[in-house]
Amino acid sequence: MIQLTAMYLVDRSTLNIIRSFDEFGMASYMITDLQSRNKYTLRIEYVYDYSENTTSNYVLQYNFTTDSGIEIFADGLTSTYDSFSFYLVITDPDSVLYISGISVKIDGKYLDDVPQLGPYYMDGLDPDTEYIIEIDYSFPIRNDNYEYVTGTLIIRITTQPLPDTVA
Repeated sequence: MIQLTAMYLVDRSTLNIIRSFDEFGMASYMITDLQSRNKYTLRIEYVYDYSENTTSNYVLQYNFTTDSGIEIFADGLTSTYDSFSFYLVITDPDSVLYISGISVKIDGKYLDDVPQLGPYYMDGLDPDTEYIIEIDYSFPIRNDNYEYVTGTLIIRITTQPLPDTVA
């Protein structure tokens, strides 16, 4: 027989118990007041009875990091036969996102840097050609000054084919 003896949530930066659970009969628990980008450990302690006089104590630990709430995406993607344009939409609730680079590539070759986060327009392009926009970003984990989440958002956009000419 298994008997839960303790269950609590620990903030891994301070090692403080931030929530103890006294009711063990629930199938699920909802915790709504955690900080974003934070590391936590859920610790569950229980006793397992092998027989009437034989028991063992066990501990399960689940480590997790809460979501950042950060979103990055390109909006307003439009193209003509020789140009494209877009602008970035960034949701950053804690103002911690760092964009380290935005570049445009074709067939793996670097073409241009995007100099700003506002609307971007690039012309003089080849018709009916796929271009790749890479946006490199990072943000820190809240309770770990040395750990960063890094990523690259990849956007593919194809210029339109040349228009048919009317003779």
